[in-house]
Amino acid sequence: MMEIAHADMIETEALAEQAAARHYLYQLLARVFAEEPDDALQEALSSPLTAQAWRCLVEAGAVEKCGELDSDLRRSDLAAALSRPEYTRLFLGPGVLPVPPWESAHTAGSRGLFSRDTLSVRKFYASFGYRVQGYPRVSEDFLATELYFVAALCREELHALSEGDDAAVTRARGTRQRFLREHVGRWIGTFSVRLSAQEPSSAYAVLAQVASTLVQGDGSRAENALQ
Repeated sequence: MMEIAHADMIETEALAEQAAARHYLYQLLARVFAEEPDDALQEALSSPLTAQAWRCLVEAGAVEKCGELDSDLRRSDLAAALSRPEYTRLFLGPGVLPVPPWESAHTAGSRGLFSRDTLSVRKFYASFGYRVQGYPRVSEDFLATELYFVAALCREELHALSEGDDAAVTRARGTRQRFLREHVGRWIGTFSVRLSAQEPSSAYAVLAQVASTLVQGDGSRAENALQ
């Protein structure tokens, strides 16, 4: 019995470590696309903690090892390549954005905000007690907002694991899997491919690929864990 309890404790610790890594990476990648870069973001991207979090998920099989992608997260020049002018040009405008960072632009075939997909995301947030800052004047299907929501669900799972609340763990994972499947996982791959095609030399294109790899791997892993 003691051996079983010890094995359970080791498994719980491993799951908590993975939940913490997910939370950290989703928060960090959300910040990348949320607003213009600053020194704190650039330091975080090139820190050993970021590389450690990514390696934790790779070793757990939660994301696939992607050659250059893994080393990109440790390259200080990647973080240094982020700039305010480029962020403004890519994601704020003025003018037509090269690749719009909103779900509705990739799933509904419209560049307009507050589409049916936007309202669907808003409803999803509300059903779990979340409301974005700036409601109702902001578009909830913005990439950074969706990634921040997934990070919040990872935080809930981490808390449930620390409390030994298996039902809450299952609920947090199930909600994350649903959101990845029904929303951000539906379009982040397309967003990443389009951004790489339009801006092949951009550090933001590399980080979009990192985010896409995390989302796609996490969605598959979460779904398998629930079966």
